[in-house]
Amino acid sequence: MKELTEQCNDSKKALDKVKVQLDRKQDERRDGMHNQLADDEDIDNEEAPQEIIDEDELALLTHMKDLKKAYRASYGNLKQVKTQVAVIS
Repeated sequence: MKELTEQCNDSKKALDKVKVQLDRKQDERRDGMHNQLADDEDIDNEEAPQEIIDEDELALLTHMKDLKKAYRASYGNLKQVKTQVAVIS
């Protein structure tokens, strides 16, 4: 059970780290779009630039999705073992 708890905690730490990186990347993109919109005030909403993510952001999103799967799996295993231990006790 201790090993599963550590595995779950490690997955959560990795997930949090990627989330911080992703948030930073998205903030940079939004700031860039905000600056671009400020420069192009005459543009209608229909002509406004679309949000486009770059390869780095896509890689972070994909990695985060994989980490979430790993976290859910390790948490599910931990929960199952805790239930088994409670039944035995």
